[in-house]
Order: sequence, then C-alpha cells, then structure tokens
Amino acid sequence: MDKRFFFLGTAVLVAIAVGAVNFAIANQTRRSAVVLAIGIPPQGLAQAGVARALYGARLAKNSKASPGATDLRLANAAFAAEPLAANALPVLVGGFMADGKPRKGDELLQLAGQMTRRDRLINAMLIDQELPKNRPEQVVHLFGRAMAVNLEVRSFYLERLAAATSLPGSLQALVPMLGRAPDWSAEYWGAVVLRPQAVPQAGLLRLRIAGQPWNQRNVLDTDPELIRALVEAKQFETAAALASALGLKRQPPEILANPSFSSIPRFPPVDWDLLESGEIGVSIDSRTGTLRLSSLPASNAVVARQLTSLSPGRYRLGWKVSGLDSAPGSELRVRLACVDPSLSGGKSLDSALLTNGAGNKVIDVSSSACRWFWVTVELNTMKVDSGVDVSIDHVSLRREAGKAIR
Repeated sequence: MDKRFFFLGTAVLVAIAVGAVNFAIANQTRRSAVVLAIGIPPQGLAQAGVARALYGARLAKNSKASPGATDLRLANAAFAAEPLAANALPVLVGGFMADGKPRKGDELLQLAGQMTRRDRLINAMLIDQELPKNRPEQVVHLFGRAMAVNLEVRSFYLERLAAATSLPGSLQALVPMLGRAPDWSAEYWGAVVLRPQAVPQAGLLRLRIAGQPWNQRNVLDTDPELIRALVEAKQFETAAALASALGLKRQPPEILANPSFSSIPRFPPVDWDLLESGEIGVSIDSRTGTLRLSSLPASNAVVARQLTSLSPGRYRLGWKVSGLDSAPGSELRVRLACVDPSLSGGKSLDSALLTNGAGNKVIDVSSSACRWFWVTVELNTMKVDSGVDVSIDHVSLRREAGKAIR
C-alpha cells in the first residue's frame, strides 16, 4: 500500500514538474515576467524578455536612455543561457554604448541585425546608427525592411526617425527617402514638427525636397505648422524660403506678402498672421480684398503681423483704410520692430498712425545687426465708448530710391 502511494506521489510530482517546465518553455517570450517569477528553468528567454521590457520602458520616457543595472544583469544572464535570445541583444548593445565601448556595441548591433529582422528596437538602432554616416541607400534599405516586416509598429520607427532628424548627417539620408513621397511621409512630418530640436533640419529637408529633382511643392497639412515652428526657432531664412518654394508670392517692388489681402494666409507669420482675441475680431475677406477688424470699446492689441527681411534704407509705407471716421478716438497704427530687440539697441523703429482713406509715410531703417522685422497692425479703442468696425484695403511697404540710412 505504501509503495503504491509512493509511486503515485512521485508520478504527481513528476507531472507537476513537467507541466511547470512546459509552461516555462511555452511562455518564456509571451509571459516573461510570470516565468521569471516562478523561477522554473529554462529561464533564458524569460530573462531576455524582462530585460527588454525594462529597457523599453526607459526608452519610452527618454529615447537616449541607457539600460539600468537590472536590465543588463538579466540580459547578460539570458545571453549566457540562450545565445539566440534576440530580446537581450538591444539591451547589451545599449550597455556597450553607455560604457564607452561603441565599437563593441556596433559589432553586436550588426550581428543582431543579421540574426533577426523583426525586432523593432534593433531595426531602430540600426537606422539611428546609419543616419549620421551619409549612406542614404543603406538607411532606405533598413527603413524599408523595418516597415515591411512590422507595419503595426510604424509609429515607433517614425518617432525614432523624427528624433534622428536633428543629427548633422541626417539630411543626406532623409532627402531621397522623403523625396519619393512614401506612404508614411505624412506621419513623419506630423511627428517631426512636434520636436523643436529637429525643426531646423526638418525645415531644410522640406525645402530640399520642394526643389529639383523631387518637386514636392504640393502644400502638406503640416507645412504651415513647420513654417511657424521654424520662426519660433529663429530660423527665419529657412521659413521664408520654404514659404516661397511652396507658392507664397511677392510682387516686386512690394516687400510684403499679400499686401492687398486678396488671399487667405497659408503660411503665417511669413504671410499675415491674424491675432484674433476676445475683444477684437480679425478676418480677411479675400473676395473684396479686405482685412476686417471688429472691436469692443476699451481694447488695445496687435491684430495682424508679418515677418519680413529689411536692409538699412528708406521705405514708404502705404495704406487704404475705411471706418475710422465713424469711431472718433480710435487709432490704427502700423509699426516696424526688430524681431530681436537686442540687435537694434532695444529701440522700436518708427511707426505710422493710419488715417482714414489712402495715405503713406516714409520710414527709415537705420544700420544695425537686425535683418528680420515684424510689421504689425495695431488697433487701439481705449478712448471709444462703442464698438468699432474698420476695413483695411491694403498695407504696402516699398523701398525708396536713395542711399541707406546710417
């Protein structure tokens, strides 16, 4: 009787052990943390999975994060037990990079790329590694391979690519990629425009593919956002050049874009930037070519502005306004001011108090380090007891003949 219980008990224990081992084998990759917590071998793939998950969580918060001590310990143990545990490889690569051993990290990364084409983190690391090396065809190959095998994580690769746009050598690789207008390009631009550190390079990239031989001049939904972001990053020349490449016209000798308000602005603030507030409504009626202002009493604000480049010299400001005479005490003014006041000695340039009807005034721009200026339209109804409706038919700025003012 005792022998039967002994054999039965042994059989049960063996069955449990076999079941546990089978569970561990079957779930090392899918439920790595559970297998690791149970502690039943084999543990290699489970350790790799947990290490990868920990490192992935760090990268989600900071794309340049290094693996932690626990991540590396698990990855090393996993690699020792199971050299084909691909999940451990990006953690080990990151560890070499963090320890100042980029050569070993690069070598392991290349081997990892040969071992698997489906690991999104390895693919992203390979793309990041190639971008600064000015080998566009290799980047195109890697990115195409990554997207082809893992379309459901497209956003992951695009975020990495957007972050890598700020690297000095990235344009060489990105121009032919984006110049071909791949089906993921809209998602790329949507991601890169939200990264201030990448905006200067993104502007140059968009400008390059707008030209020959790519001719990508159709205005994307993200182009106005990119131009505004370039201005905020003080990349004024790139912003103005991009707006021009995408169709913003200036008719010499006119310096301002859209002086007659004949179109709805597409690229503010290189075109008119309308600054509507709760007190003052601002709109452009392109059918009549009119900038319309509707203000409550006791209001004072900049209602429109435009960024432009000016060299030292004498300029003539012209305007045509209606509606001011019906609101005595209201003031409408156009002012020129350096975008960076420190470059003009902290001084605001001359301004013009606009009168009803047609008028003009000469404004001098003296010599200074400033080259980029705001042309602002300001409405002041602080002395008016009722609402004010004003229409502006045009605001023009042209250089006068003569020597530069010193």
